[in-house]
Amino acid sequence: MKSSGYPLTLTARTRKGFTLFWAAIFVFSLLLQYASAAAPTNVLALSIGTYDQCSNDDGDGYAPSATDGCRWINGNLQGNNSTYAEGDATVQRLWLTDFVPGSTHTVTLQYGTTKAANHAYDFLTTWDWSEDWINVADRCQDITGCTTAAEDLLDIPEDPNVPNAFEPSAPGDRQFAMRGGDMTGATTPVLVSGSYGGGDGETETTISFTVGSTGALCGTTCDVVLWFGAHVARGIDWVPEDGFGGAGAIPGSPYHVALAAVDGDASGKRDNQMAANALVLEPEISVVKSTTTPAINAGATASYTIVVSASGTGDSTNVVLTDTLPTALTWTINPAVTGCSITTGVLTCNFGTVVSGTSRTVTLTAPTTAANCGVLNNTATVTSGNDTNSQNNSSGPIAITVACQPEISVVKSTTTPAINAGATASYTIVVSASGTGDSTNVVLTDT
Repeated sequence: MKSSGYPLTLTARTRKGFTLFWAAIFVFSLLLQYASAAAPTNVLALSIGTYDQCSNDDGDGYAPSATDGCRWINGNLQGNNSTYAEGDATVQRLWLTDFVPGSTHTVTLQYGTTKAANHAYDFLTTWDWSEDWINVADRCQDITGCTTAAEDLLDIPEDPNVPNAFEPSAPGDRQFAMRGGDMTGATTPVLVSGSYGGGDGETETTISFTVGSTGALCGTTCDVVLWFGAHVARGIDWVPEDGFGGAGAIPGSPYHVALAAVDGDASGKRDNQMAANALVLEPEISVVKSTTTPAINAGATASYTIVVSASGTGDSTNVVLTDTLPTALTWTINPAVTGCSITTGVLTCNFGTVVSGTSRTVTLTAPTTAANCGVLNNTATVTSGNDTNSQNNSSGPIAITVACQPEISVVKSTTTPAINAGATASYTIVVSASGTGDSTNVVLTDT
């Protein structure tokens, strides 16, 4: 007879009331013990104290208790418990328990990189990337011994799929933090499913660590706690890079960071998600007006250039540019721009939605005359339906000086260059005004 690979042979005889029935009961109990001893243990399920993430209320934590700043939850971050923006990083916490002191282990993390080609969590970073108001007591909430345990930091490897321009990669820029253990390395993040530029993508990295032998998180066995941040991708970064939006362009609950495996065992995989309604978009629209003709002579062409730019997190909607142009000139839009027109001296451009990271440019020109001599001042204004910063919604006044250069001249001549005595001498004097503008206070003298 065999149980779970352990050979066991038993015999029983009836003697002095020790019946076959009781022998069978005895054998059955032994088999249960063998089966229990030989059954495989689910290490992952037994070693997870918690895998949770920080719900941050309106973005700066709950009040008033010191440990109320972050409310750690296993479920979704949603609009009723959290406020994150593109460019922030959700705070992730992993508590692993019951390790043999001094033993070595690995943790594999997997995060949703893209969803329908748009970017969700584009890289991992330090836990306090955006939520730097979280204190130690808050980080260690409900974990005995955590607040006094020593902390180990490990640089997070650069993701080769993310441009250096917006994934800081200098030593100390982005780090895993661990208490109760020493991290010995982390693998370069690798795309394990999907691809950039289309569909859904998942990225993984694996952290190796050695459990402490003593300390505040150790008893008969030892615990370790790991913190890190998941960076919410920004459209302003990715749109110029590959044309696809940031996290704000994705509906549903696309943002997730999973505990994929402990020591390669994925049987107890855990997943932290964030719903789209927890993501607050902060689009910003701005306008800059300039001129390449700050000083010209009358008769030359005056020119203004207006650039409307969308930035921030999320696209700007219902964008309208207006500009009351200097009078007594005939202004044209050169080249023509869709949505723009000039009516009774007022430029109006209805741009609709302007994607974050993109801009619209309008160039205006007008020929000048002497009637325009002086200074032309002009201011442009932009508005949008969801702007979060009104400080840069106007630009100007921008001045163009139209110089008038009047010129006065005199020519004296005679029709009697040689005459006889008694004849009449004659001179003709011609004073002429030319140039750009009228000559004033003109005085002719002749001795």
